[in-house]
Amino acid sequence: MKKTSTSIIKTIFGLDNAFVRICALIYDLFLVNVIFILTCLPVFTIGMAKRSLYETLVKRRQSAQLSVIRIYLKEFSSKKGLGLGLLELLLIMVCLLDIILLLGQETLVAQLIKVLSFSVLFLVTMTFLMVYPLETRMELPIKEALKRSFLLAGIHLPVTLITMTVLLGILFILFYSGFTLLIGLSLLSLGGYAGLVYGHLYLIEKRIT
Repeated sequence: MKKTSTSIIKTIFGLDNAFVRICALIYDLFLVNVIFILTCLPVFTIGMAKRSLYETLVKRRQSAQLSVIRIYLKEFSSKKGLGLGLLELLLIMVCLLDIILLLGQETLVAQLIKVLSFSVLFLVTMTFLMVYPLETRMELPIKEALKRSFLLAGIHLPVTLITMTVLLGILFILFYSGFTLLIGLSLLSLGGYAGLVYGHLYLIEKRIT
């Protein structure tokens, strides 16, 4: 009986079991999420931060023994992803600004511009969902990275649509009420965004070539 109890305790609290591995993963996601948010604060560094996050979580998926903070800081200091991030910010801001300015307009021209803005925003989001994971596999000029990412997003459209549906669902929940906004932002700050990226990598890891 004593041996059985000891065996159960070792199974639960041993260093190589599912429960401990899940706890370690949650802890690493929390750490890397916090540093990701801090490095995003200057805004123009978002591209560097997103690329560093993807690179860190790719390596974390390969080995649980690595220091996610050390990997993240090393990748972030390389300044890779700066150009991509600035381009992404510019395109999204232009589309959103057009939509907001023409929100109450009902003329044909205004409707066409809003449809065009939504379409471009959809394509930009779709493309950049693949850009940063692709950047973890190979270093490409921005034009080539965008081209390949757009093609990959189109080829693997079901996965792309699933990811975008999840993002839209999160946005809907966030802006449903002040309470859901507060709870949602809290969860995203405590590791939620890194968790989403980790799940995204799981979906596309065999599709990035």
